[in-house]
Amino acid sequence: MNADLLTERFHHVLSSVLGIEAKALPANASPDTVEAWDSLKNMYIIQALEEEFGVVFSDIEIFELADVSALLDAVAKKTGTVFLEHPLAMSAAAAA
Repeated sequence: MNADLLTERFHHVLSSVLGIEAKALPANASPDTVEAWDSLKNMYIIQALEEEFGVVFSDIEIFELADVSALLDAVAKKTGTVFLEHPLAMSAAAAA
């Protein structure tokens, strides 16, 4: 899958579930740092990502997916997408 398309679809899922602009979230954003992201929304995010990308996360993987960067990396890995430059690193550099 094209890395730009994956990133766009990933942000759309997060935005839809959390009700906030996901592109503005830092790579380390997590349920601990985002008020709208509670444990129930976390499960909705996982379910929405599985449906959007046709992937399945194991219980262990779900436990380890602690922040935005980990979620994006897991989806990329499962879809065989390779980032030449990590999109979250690029957005952090643009914000600086």
